[in-house]
Amino acid sequence: MKKLLFVLLLLCVSTSSLYGCSKPNTEESMQSKKLVELYVNGLMPYKSPFPLLELEKNDSNLSTISYEPDDAVGYSLDLVKPSKYGFMHLESIASSMSLKLGFPLSIYQRNKYARGIPSKEKGGYDWNAWMESSIETMKNFEAQQQIWVSSFELKQEKGVFVLLGSLDFSDTWNQDDLTNLRYSLFLKADRIYYYYYNDETGFVENLAYDMIPLLGDIKEEYDGIGFPLFSSSGEYPTKEKPSITLCTEPFTIPFIEGFTEEQQPNWSLHLILNDGTDMGKNLYSWSFPIKVEEES
Repeated sequence: MKKLLFVLLLLCVSTSSLYGCSKPNTEESMQSKKLVELYVNGLMPYKSPFPLLELEKNDSNLSTISYEPDDAVGYSLDLVKPSKYGFMHLESIASSMSLKLGFPLSIYQRNKYARGIPSKEKGGYDWNAWMESSIETMKNFEAQQQIWVSSFELKQEKGVFVLLGSLDFSDTWNQDDLTNLRYSLFLKADRIYYYYYNDETGFVENLAYDMIPLLGDIKEEYDGIGFPLFSSSGEYPTKEKPSITLCTEPFTIPFIEGFTEEQQPNWSLHLILNDGTDMGKNLYSWSFPIKVEEES
């Protein structure tokens, strides 16, 4: 079966040096979390104020990710365009939910969506109200917990990383649901700056920056819905062996030229599972921060 390489609280690298990684906290990475997804095109004034990091901080049961087209307006010097794969995923979500894409668009556990931003009485946008509304909306949904992360390991050599991990399955799955499971694994930046780098309003948070495929999958063949989680061998978890091992293709962490060290984003991997026939079904979300520590 396909081995899965998979990341959690870990990795680090620059274009010129290799970094060591701290031991991941498995207790924080076991459970799937509820998912808030956001589309904000590269236009002001909608971009930066969406407090995705603050939203996660205020509700530890939530994970968030944002998507932008790779030709979004406003990218300074064409340095930081994300890959096309995150936006392809968003387009597939919108199609599954019969949504017309427009920005800003907030999607809650793929069951509900909201357009626009609450306004302040004296004018302007009320980002705190957006966050409070998002938290209240997500109270109506539960994160599914029939799959959990049981182990993981990061391997690194000369700035190249491979991630290994195990997913455990409950015994409630039927064969059709297992067969239909798809995955998307995004390299996610906590903050990417646009326009002028010293402009405090010129950034976006938790951006799906690139796609990291599992071993044997080809990134360029990504269809937006997700790659099949299981290999063509047909080997699925059983009651006797409920755990599967996964592994990623080797990858590196980008160093964005033109940004200062302080403006370099913190990176994470965001793993999303969903049913390939209904993207709101069997929805799982894990976001694993990557801690960078310079190696002696």
